[in-house]
Formats: sequence, C-alpha cells, structure tokens
Amino acid sequence: MKVQEKQLQDSKIPKGYKQTEVGVIPEDWVVRKIDDSFSISGGFSASRDDLGSIGHFYLHYGGIHGSKQNYMSTLLHKNNIPKIDIELNKISPNSFLEDGDIVFVDASEDLDGTSKYIVIRNPENKIFISGLHTIIAKHKNGIIHKLFREYLFHSKKVKDQFRYFAVGTKVSGISKSTIKKITFPLPLTLAEQEKIAEVLSDMDAEIEKIEAKIEKYKYIKKGMMQKLLTGQLRLV
Repeated sequence: MKVQEKQLQDSKIPKGYKQTEVGVIPEDWVVRKIDDSFSISGGFSASRDDLGSIGHFYLHYGGIHGSKQNYMSTLLHKNNIPKIDIELNKISPNSFLEDGDIVFVDASEDLDGTSKYIVIRNPENKIFISGLHTIIAKHKNGIIHKLFREYLFHSKKVKDQFRYFAVGTKVSGISKSTIKKITFPLPLTLAEQEKIAEVLSDMDAEIEKIEAKIEKYKYIKKGMMQKLLTGQLRLV
C-alpha cells in the first residue's frame, strides 16, 4: 500500500523536480541544514535602559520584530538603530555583526514571529553588536548569495519548522541548538540565487512605493476631513 502511495505521489511531481522534506524542488537544487552553512552564536544582553544615541550600533530583538524590511543597513538606517556606549573587550567576538550576517529572534509573542529575522548590510564594517534575545548565523562556506539570504527562510515549509521547534505558551522561543536543525531549499548556483533575490527585491521596492503613497493619501484625507467636518471647506 505504501509503495502504491509513493508511486502515486511521484507521478504527480513534474519532470525535472523531486520530492524533499521541504517540498517539491528542482532536481538541481539541494536541501541544506542551517548548521551545514552557518555558524550559530548568541548576542550580548543589554537592557533598553543601556541604549541611547551615543556609542556603537546595537541590535535589540525588538528592532527585528518591528522591522518592515528583510535587512538592516548601517547606512540607510543609521539614525534609527539604537546605540550602546560600552567597552568592546566586554563583548564576545561572535556577537559582532558583519555584512551578510543573519540575525534571528529567539523569543516572540506569537508563533509567526519565531521565524522573524533580518540580514545585516554593513559594507563599511561598522561596529555593530547583536543584542538581547538574538541568534546570529554567520555564513561559513560562501555558497549562499548575500541578497538571497534575505529571502532564504521565507518559504512556508521552512517557517513551519520554526513553529514546530518553538517552545513556550505566552512567549514562543527557539534555541541555538534547535535552529541548527532547520532545513531549507537552495539553488546550487550563486547566479540563480541572485536572480531570484533580485526579482523579490524589486517587488519589495514596489510595495514600499505603494505603501508610501497610501500613507501620503491617508495624511491628505485626514487634513481634508478636518476641514470638511468643521465647515472650514464648503462644497456648496
């Protein structure tokens, strides 16, 4: 019976594709564990009271949860990233963030948030410290394009794994040891990864433009509503 079920399942797979634990993927793609491609470490714990506008860049897990983008840039977001004034010899070298590093949250108020992460854009190699409730994944074998990393863990099958490994009731969490077990599909060539990432990045850019327009029209409507509903602007 199981053989027949497998044959039926295989017959539904399009030519040139294969069934894997993360779903049907092209035959020339592979499935990798996070532990195969990344070194995992933790951040430096500091409270919000330690943060200010002076010092080194500091990534609090709340900054990841609150981000609408897949990345955080030391150039574009420098004024919005909290700072911490601290002696660097107090911090583990593994907690410093470099260009292309992935940072996950290890705690979330909902299951969807357990898979939340951002990629660091730090081309100038500024001092950037990963902080409270963060898990850092540093790429170790050069087979994953930096831009593609921003979309690497967004497929449903991968997100489902984060939910599966999450523990807790009011707050869901994932540990450094369990995050290593998560698997993801990967195109073998950097060229294909880059093309996929560019398409998705262009779509994100268009969404940002549309959202900016919506906010502009909301602001205009708010002002117009005040004038219309108080009689400052008459229509008759």
